[in-house]
Amino acid sequence: MKVQKDGFDGHYIGQFDIKGMFSGRGVILQKRSLYEGYFKHGKKFGPGREVKLSFGSPYLKVIEGVYDDGGVANGLFTETHIPTTADALAKKVVRTYRYANGVVKEEKDVVITHQNGGTETG
Repeated sequence: MKVQKDGFDGHYIGQFDIKGMFSGRGVILQKRSLYEGYFKHGKKFGPGREVKLSFGSPYLKVIEGVYDDGGVANGLFTETHIPTTADALAKKVVRTYRYANGVVKEEKDVVITHQNGGTETG
Protein backbone atom coordinates (compact mmCIF):
# COMPACT_ATOMS: atom_id res chain seq x y z
CA MET A 1 0.00 0.00 0.00
CA LYS A 2 1.34 3.44 -0.94
CA VAL A 3 1.57 5.76 2.09
CA GLN A 4 2.30 9.44 2.65
CA LYS A 5 1.49 10.18 6.28
CA ASP A 6 2.98 10.43 9.75
CA GLY A 7 6.45 11.12 8.34
CA PHE A 8 6.40 8.03 6.11
CA ASP A 9 6.56 8.30 2.33
CA GLY A 10 6.75 4.95 0.61
CA HIS A 11 5.09 1.55 0.55
CA TYR A 12 3.81 -0.39 3.56
CA ILE A 13 3.04 -4.07 3.92
CA GLY A 14 1.73 -5.25 7.26
CA GLN A 15 -1.00 -5.14 9.82
CA PHE A 16 -3.44 -2.28 10.46
CA ASP A 17 -5.69 -1.40 13.38
CA ILE A 18 -9.42 -0.73 13.09
CA LYS A 19 -8.70 2.97 12.31
CA GLY A 20 -6.47 2.02 9.37
CA MET A 21 -3.20 2.93 11.10
CA PHE A 22 -0.08 0.75 11.04
CA SER A 23 -0.37 -1.60 14.00
CA GLY A 24 1.46 -4.85 14.65
CA ARG A 25 4.21 -6.22 12.48
CA GLY A 26 5.03 -4.45 9.24
CA VAL A 27 7.56 -3.36 6.64
CA ILE A 28 7.87 0.08 5.11
CA LEU A 29 10.00 0.75 2.02
CA GLN A 30 10.94 4.38 1.46
CA LYS A 31 13.26 6.13 -0.97
CA ARG A 32 16.53 5.29 0.84
CA SER A 33 15.43 3.03 3.69
CA LEU A 34 13.68 -0.20 4.59
CA TYR A 35 12.20 -0.63 8.09
CA GLU A 36 11.05 -4.00 9.41
CA GLY A 37 9.52 -4.21 12.84
CA TYR A 38 6.47 -3.35 14.87
CA PHE A 39 4.10 -0.41 14.85
CA LYS A 40 1.52 0.96 17.28
CA HIS A 41 -0.94 3.74 16.36
CA GLY A 42 0.98 4.44 13.13
CA LYS A 43 4.40 4.86 14.80
CA LYS A 44 7.38 2.55 15.23
CA PHE A 45 6.96 0.59 18.46
CA GLY A 46 8.87 -2.31 19.95
CA PRO A 47 11.81 -4.08 18.33
CA GLY A 48 12.78 -3.06 14.83
CA ARG A 49 15.54 -2.92 12.25
CA GLU A 50 16.14 -0.28 9.59
CA VAL A 51 18.47 -0.48 6.61
CA LYS A 52 19.45 2.92 5.22
CA LEU A 53 21.41 3.93 2.17
CA SER A 54 23.53 6.84 3.34
CA PHE A 55 23.59 9.41 0.54
CA GLY A 56 27.18 10.02 -0.61
CA SER A 57 28.60 7.27 1.60
CA PRO A 58 30.00 3.91 0.44
CA TYR A 59 28.22 2.19 3.37
CA LEU A 60 24.77 0.84 4.16
CA LYS A 61 23.64 1.54 7.70
CA VAL A 62 21.67 -1.08 9.66
CA ILE A 63 20.06 0.22 12.87
CA GLU A 64 18.56 -2.20 15.40
CA GLY A 65 16.78 -1.26 18.61
CA VAL A 66 13.50 -0.86 20.47
CA TYR A 67 11.03 2.01 20.17
CA ASP A 68 8.64 3.19 22.88
CA ASP A 69 5.21 4.82 22.49
CA GLY A 70 5.13 7.53 19.83
CA GLY A 71 8.10 6.09 17.94
CA VAL A 72 10.56 7.46 20.51
CA ALA A 73 13.89 5.65 20.64
CA ASN A 74 14.64 4.24 24.09
CA GLY A 75 17.21 1.71 25.21
CA LEU A 76 20.17 0.19 23.47
CA PHE A 77 20.60 0.69 19.70
CA THR A 78 23.26 -0.81 17.47
CA GLU A 79 24.33 0.78 14.20
CA THR A 80 26.30 -1.39 11.76
CA HIS A 81 27.88 0.19 8.69
CA ILE A 82 28.51 -2.27 5.85
CA PRO A 83 30.46 -1.29 2.70
CA THR A 84 28.76 -1.28 -0.69
CA THR A 85 32.10 -1.38 -2.55
CA ALA A 86 35.00 -3.83 -2.36
CA ASP A 87 37.58 -1.04 -1.98
CA ALA A 88 36.14 0.38 1.26
CA LEU A 89 38.68 0.86 4.04
CA ALA A 90 36.63 -0.98 6.64
CA LYS A 91 34.82 -4.29 6.33
CA LYS A 92 32.38 -3.30 9.07
CA VAL A 93 31.90 -0.49 11.59
CA VAL A 94 29.69 -1.15 14.65
CA ARG A 95 28.52 1.61 16.99
CA THR A 96 26.33 1.06 20.06
CA TYR A 97 24.54 3.77 21.99
CA ARG A 98 21.81 4.16 24.58
CA TYR A 99 18.80 6.38 23.98
CA ALA A 100 16.52 7.91 26.61
CA ASN A 101 13.39 9.67 25.35
CA GLY A 102 14.79 10.00 21.82
CA VAL A 103 18.12 11.51 22.88
CA VAL A 104 21.50 9.74 22.85
CA LYS A 105 22.56 9.53 26.51
CA GLU A 106 25.55 7.22 26.32
CA GLU A 107 27.79 6.17 23.45
CA LYS A 108 29.64 2.89 23.67
CA ASP A 109 32.92 2.11 21.91
CA VAL A 110 32.98 1.92 18.14
CA VAL A 111 34.44 -1.31 16.75
CA ILE A 112 36.02 -1.15 13.29
CA THR A 113 36.80 -4.37 11.45
CA HIS A 114 39.36 -3.79 8.69
CA GLN A 115 39.51 -5.64 5.40
CA ASN A 116 42.52 -7.63 6.68
CA GLY A 117 40.46 -8.86 9.66
CA GLY A 118 42.14 -6.64 12.26
CA THR A 119 39.96 -4.63 14.62
CA GLU A 120 40.24 -1.42 16.58
CA THR A 121 37.98 0.18 19.14
CA GLY A 122 37.59 3.73 20.28
